[in-house]
Amino acid sequence: MRYGVVAEKLGHSFSPEIHAMIGDYDYELCELSRADFTRFMEKRDFLGINVTIPYKQDVIPYLDSIDNLASSIGAVNTIVNENGKLRGYNTDFGGMEMLIRHMGLSLSGKKVLILGSGGTSKTAKAVSEDLGASEIITVRRDNKNGAVTYEQAYEQHGDAQIIINTTPRGMFPNDSEMPADSSGREIDLSRFTRLEGLVDVIYNPIRTRLVLAAKERGIKAEGGLYMLVAQAVLAAEYFTGKKYGTELIDRIYAEMLKRKENRSPIAEEIRREIIRIEPSKAEGTIKAPPSKSDSHRLLICSALAKGESVIKGLSFSEDVLATIDCLKALGSGIEISGNEAIVTGFDIKNTGETVLNCRESGSTLRFLIPIALLTGKKIVFTGSEKLFSRPLGIYEEICRDQDIVFEKTSRSLTVCGRLSPGKYCVRGDISSQFISGLLLALPLLGGKSEIDISEPFESAPYVSMTVKTLKKAGISVGHKRGLVYTVRGNQRYMPFDETVEGDFSNAAFFDALNLLGGNVKITGLSDDSLQGDKIYRQYFKMIKEGSPVLDLSGCPDLGPVCMAMAAAKNGASFTGIRRLRIKESDRIASMADELSKFGVKTEIEENKMTVCGGILHAPEETICGHNDHRIVMSLALLCTVTDGKINGYKAVSKSMPDFFERLADLGIKYETEELNNGMDK
Repeated sequence: MRYGVVAEKLGHSFSPEIHAMIGDYDYELCELSRADFTRFMEKRDFLGINVTIPYKQDVIPYLDSIDNLASSIGAVNTIVNENGKLRGYNTDFGGMEMLIRHMGLSLSGKKVLILGSGGTSKTAKAVSEDLGASEIITVRRDNKNGAVTYEQAYEQHGDAQIIINTTPRGMFPNDSEMPADSSGREIDLSRFTRLEGLVDVIYNPIRTRLVLAAKERGIKAEGGLYMLVAQAVLAAEYFTGKKYGTELIDRIYAEMLKRKENRSPIAEEIRREIIRIEPSKAEGTIKAPPSKSDSHRLLICSALAKGESVIKGLSFSEDVLATIDCLKALGSGIEISGNEAIVTGFDIKNTGETVLNCRESGSTLRFLIPIALLTGKKIVFTGSEKLFSRPLGIYEEICRDQDIVFEKTSRSLTVCGRLSPGKYCVRGDISSQFISGLLLALPLLGGKSEIDISEPFESAPYVSMTVKTLKKAGISVGHKRGLVYTVRGNQRYMPFDETVEGDFSNAAFFDALNLLGGNVKITGLSDDSLQGDKIYRQYFKMIKEGSPVLDLSGCPDLGPVCMAMAAAKNGASFTGIRRLRIKESDRIASMADELSKFGVKTEIEENKMTVCGGILHAPEETICGHNDHRIVMSLALLCTVTDGKINGYKAVSKSMPDFFERLADLGIKYETEELNNGMDK
């Protein structure tokens, strides 16, 4: 074994999956009895290992050296073999501290109870001390080694504000358990009247009974998955000598959360919303849905203008409603009448502290963060865990450089400070939403600014859309040397009236029906549009005629529908897929999993996916929508050929709430099943 994890029992471990996403080394599970553990450590036949229950302290005598942190804690979980010499580290410390910060918990001045007294308990104590806890109490089933019992904890420390569980009770396969006293009575959280945060280091299941019990009481609580991922990345840095950073931790955490999450009641409700689509051909004329991208930009620009604007042709998807709600919270007046919005602008100087609920809308969040940084006030963004698992590193770096508060948790972001004019250097291979967000805010600063974009510049058409919308609102943006945008300060947004243009990315779903034998005409699309997804027409033609190689780096939203069409036709290879992994779901893994149910094979590389075309088979099991609107819509198209059921079909409300009604207007037949209440149309 070169790299791996050593423990007595490892049937619950997620570690090989995590390390596979970190580097190109093999990572193995190694279950060892105590006798086998001794022989294993004496043999030293490995390059790097992690050590977990029950060997984090037992391993220390076999080491030649221990770093200062691990030595002070008295527990080791990472070992590197350096030319036959074993050196021990404790990456659990960094992982746990990152988890607590990720949750948004403050331990400063707080009383902390630590359940358990093993190696992880020692780490929890060290982390609590480092984060400024005023009092730290160890709780165990008996009162040995200075610990208190559960009953003593209730009587003497009922005012504890933080609980950290380091016991294995509740871990798979015993996930029906909770920490308990010597008589087997489970912990009673109601006895801790000031409890505000609970950390459970168990990561399988994602949410233990203890975490769920805390959440039911309105207490901020989370399991140990983020800690597991963070400590794995830190350990890999010792294994490989490379530095990976927090963005990798966030990306892997988001992917693991999607793969492993045990369902909340809300997620269970989504999962059980099933639609059955019958084989049927589409025919008719349909108007393209309004562009979500254009809607966000028009609404924000009109809200920043002094006076009244009218935005026509809106469709009120979940994402658009999120932007409207946030603009209202900032002070804008928005009245809805039919498919129009009458928008009265707000004065950014008069905006007070507020909370902006972005739901699951990445555009809303990324466009409005720079706007919030114009206020100089404390602004809290909230939304789903999935939303805040998506990268925000560009803004975090800007805030750090300008000494602006930027505090992120699993479901919120707090910013406080004022953006300064100047030069902003931004990578071009990240979401264009960061660049657009800056372009929306910089004109209102007191001086000239410049955005310098490094190559490759992906999704550039969406930045052009932003510049075009700014021009409608009277804002001037210069463009020099190809990848540099210049923005004068002290500009004023002017009110305007505009109609939302048709959306190419959503129109693609209806045009795709023509590749499946339908006869559908789409109206309401402008050939002069700057939307990058306009390229779908060219891509569909290539898919129809052969097995092309298609670059998705500039149009990632087209990925699922193009993959579905490639599966139905002659196959295709897709490059530039990296950003599809951090959308509403990991769209690469989601499409590969679901296409396999249609009998379609796929091959996945780091930045490439090949979909093999051929004969589609009717799925024998229900298709999973992955709570991703574009996954649901893409798979629905294939079901019009084969028949099939999709769960979580209401995810389409994020961008096109009437998607299935539009399909019905074209002759597609379907039935829905709502939470076992029978079939209805």
